[in-house]
Amino acid sequence: KIFSVLGQNRASRMRLKKSVSLVIMMGFVCCWFVVLHININVLPNAAGGSIDEKRRKQAQALVTDGVNAGEKGDTKKALNLFTQAIEKDPLSSLAYSNRGLLKARFLNDSDGAMVDYNRAVGLDPDDAFTYYNRGNLKTGMGDIEGALTDYTLALEINPELVAAYNNRGSLNLDIAEYP
Repeated sequence: KIFSVLGQNRASRMRLKKSVSLVIMMGFVCCWFVVLHININVLPNAAGGSIDEKRRKQAQALVTDGVNAGEKGDTKKALNLFTQAIEKDPLSSLAYSNRGLLKARFLNDSDGAMVDYNRAVGLDPDDAFTYYNRGNLKTGMGDIEGALTDYTLALEINPELVAAYNNRGSLNLDIAEYP
């Protein structure tokens, strides 16, 4: 699907494939630590739900443990911890966003990642990193227009998110060169 946008010749397909891989790889490398670490104190429960403080803190601790497990390469444990965090605090956009990133980057579960990203955005529409990571996922899934929209939304929220400029620019260049 992704190649139909840019024409049918082999050189175009190979160039796009490399470009998309670079965009996705840069996105995950750039945002894995940013999303997982910075937002922990910024967005404890962005939807302002009525979860009690003890459960919210337990969920935050589980997200932190999930980040640590993910950094150590224990994706199964990280997935379990993010899921537990969601069970403790179903309004934690951070838990959904991080689980989505884990599914997309390490578990090859694009559909599951998209569900989690969509839920995270629904809970916290001001989280630039979730839009950015969802844009990376959409790029990989061949939804170029959707990816461009997400990168633009991420930049409207956080104009200093340089990787989103890079990824959006790369996609726009590919579209311009191979209409």
